[in-house]
Amino acid sequence: MVCKVCGQKAQVEMRSRGLALCREHYLDWFVKETERAIRRHRMLLPGERVLVAVSGGRTPWPFGTC
Repeated sequence: MVCKVCGQKAQVEMRSRGLALCREHYLDWFVKETERAIRRHRMLLPGERVLVAVSGGRTPWPFGTC
């Protein structure tokens, strides 16, 4: 399985979309798809801020703001 964009070894395969991506291109795709969904569904107003938290252990921690 190879990345559909660059041909390197794919790290993620999304069978429902017929898409396989390496780490770099998956991260790019994820950000673009997230932004597209936020705009399409009007989840945020201009100027609003978002806090993202990651949980994977005992204590969740803030990841960043955008």
